[in-house]
Amino acid sequence: MTEILLSIIAGLVLFLFAINNLSESIRSIVGDRASDWIKKFTSNTFNNLLVGTIVTILLDSSSAVIIITIVLVNSQILTFKQAMGIVLGANVGTTMSSQIIAMNIGKYSPILLLLGFLLLLISKSKKVSDFGKVILYFGVLFFGLFTMENAVEPLKEENFFLPNG
Repeated sequence: MTEILLSIIAGLVLFLFAINNLSESIRSIVGDRASDWIKKFTSNTFNNLLVGTIVTILLDSSSAVIIITIVLVNSQILTFKQAMGIVLGANVGTTMSSQIIAMNIGKYSPILLLLGFLLLLISKSKKVSDFGKVILYFGVLFFGLFTMENAVEPLKEENFFLPNG
């Protein structure tokens, strides 16, 4: 039980660390021009819903879209009202995409970790380095979620967590 608790804490720390650093990295990459572009596509509630739905279908993960939205709100690129439409769209999109295909993004997080690290390591350009940070922090974020998911897996057999327990 101690191992499970420590794994959950480790996953949560990785997740929160990634969100905090991801916000700063995205803010440094997107700047003002991307902020204008995002505002253009999130100008009304219908567009917000559409953006959330399409991006969720493309990423096949409402969790990823919601996390990205939280990061963008934290970076002050999106408003809370815009975020609510995107989150609603993400829920619609995940319903649609789950009918098409199921994908566990967390198990692929080491690919993001490696790619982001390599970009940081070999990059001489600040822009490429910042992009590497974003990829690395997404990898850390998904690895944190994956760690927490795996940590609680043994609990599904515990009587306390069973429906009739």
